[in-house]
Formats: sequence, structure tokens, C-alpha cells
Amino acid sequence: MPLGTRASDMMREKAAANGGVDPGEGAQYMQDTEEFSYLEAIKDGQIDARSANILGYTDEIFRTKNTDPYLMTLRDEVEHDRYYVVLLAYDYQAGRRHNVKKLLWETRFSIPETGNDFEKAFPLMASIAGKYFGQDSHGLIHHNLADTHVYIGETKSLGTVPEK
Repeated sequence: MPLGTRASDMMREKAAANGGVDPGEGAQYMQDTEEFSYLEAIKDGQIDARSANILGYTDEIFRTKNTDPYLMTLRDEVEHDRYYVVLLAYDYQAGRRHNVKKLLWETRFSIPETGNDFEKAFPLMASIAGKYFGQDSHGLIHHNLADTHVYIGETKSLGTVPEK
């Protein structure tokens, strides 16, 4: 190369020598792709952290060791869309008398969005979660709604309906 040749001229000459393919472009593309993937991972991590906080998973995730397979379950639940309820109970008297918002307790319950109808599932969800209202559950509790059975009792005949 002659003295005073610019870098861009050198790259064009390399590209011509390589059959028109500029090796620098491929390297730049790879670097851009890696940077983009890194930024996407950061963005996804921020979204997951926010979801974990809303759903009440944050403490459980921090308590779980990286080698524990349960951690993958938690992360999977946080990464997928869920129907959720956040219930906060405040001291009514403190609010009324002293204009102070005093949180007494909170609970959060959720189900995966996929395969569930929130309107139908909500009563059962609330019934199960209700056992923990106002109590310390000592962490995240998983309860499979499919394993829940409702006892209706004995069937009783109320007689026959007269024909019209």
C-alpha cells in the first residue's frame, strides 16, 4: 500500500482481494449484533425484575440458589404473562383519624394467562389466597388450581318439576 492511504481505501482494497466481501463489515455486524443482544438482555432483565416485584417473586428469587432448578420455574413464571391481584389492607381508623396510610398487610396472587380465564378462575384464586389474608406466609406459596377440589355435598332431590 502506498504511504498516505486511508483506512477506508485499505478496506476497499481488502474487499476487492476477497472477491468483493469486506471482512470489516462482517466483524462490525457481529459487534453490533452482540451489543444489541446485550442491550436486549438488559432490557429484558429490567422488565423481569419489575414483573417479579409486582408479583411478589423478588425475595423468593434472591433466596433461591442459582443451582436450584426451582429458580428456573420462578424465572419462567415471571417471564410469561400472568393474571394477578395485589391486595393491600390499610388501617382505616389511622387513615380517618390521623390522615395516615398505615399498611397492615398485603398479598399477591396470580395465574398464568395462557389457558386460563381470569373471570372464571378468580373466585377460586381468592378463596385459596384468603387463607393467608392478614398472615405472614413466610414467602411465596405455589398452589395448583387444578389440584383443588370443591366439596358440594350429597345430592338431594327436590322433587319433579310439573310439565307445562
